[in-house]
Amino acid sequence: MTRQSTGAELPVRIQTLGTGGPRPDPERAGPATVVKIGDQTLLFDAGRGVVVQMVRAGIALESLKDIFITHHHFNHIGDVFDVALSTWLHGRRHAIAFRGPPDTKRIMNALLTQVYNKDIEWRSDGEPTHGGWSAIDAIDVAPGLIAETDRWRVFAESVVHGHGLAFSQAFLKRWICYGYRVESQGKVIAISGDTVDCGGLRRLQRRHPGVDPSPPPRRRGHDRAVARRGGARLSWASDHCQRPG
Repeated sequence: MTRQSTGAELPVRIQTLGTGGPRPDPERAGPATVVKIGDQTLLFDAGRGVVVQMVRAGIALESLKDIFITHHHFNHIGDVFDVALSTWLHGRRHAIAFRGPPDTKRIMNALLTQVYNKDIEWRSDGEPTHGGWSAIDAIDVAPGLIAETDRWRVFAESVVHGHGLAFSQAFLKRWICYGYRVESQGKVIAISGDTVDCGGLRRLQRRHPGVDPSPPPRRRGHDRAVARRGGARLSWASDHCQRPG
């Protein structure tokens, strides 16, 4: 696709809608990040409470067109079909694209045809003001350029998330996790997903103006000694940030 100049530079805004982990936290919604470029909204992940958070943020649900999934942990996709349904109920008439690692299409099709099919038929036939079901387009993507408009481009990169644990090779072939890189008007936005330092993460950040290898990140909430004493093979800690003021 040929990328054309849109004239005046469009404002770019990044907003975290949720940063919570898999355990319910009354002060945190599930993982979800919005990148707004002008009047276009890109959503990355769809964790617990994402639709309510979008409404609170003043995002027009009916305008949403592009969703990118980093991986298939339930806390990142738990409300993914709420996005599909709620955007429709708010007036969406265009197809909405859900892009993610392999199995994204299978998951979305299962939700569409085996879980919410009766709800969709009820609303389509019983509430004709909705105008009939507006389709979703679920796409399994590979690393590289995966989406492009005249305003932005999105690249996917494979990242490491739990790949060093004692999983079978058969499972690891299916456990594919992505980070995403958004490019717009000379700006770079890296969405890491859940990962550690790895080649994919570094590729996402290449030539990113915010990358600074020093000082090293300050860790909080990690107590390896306690974990070792308890015989834990895998420990989890949530780093809570204090609210301003």
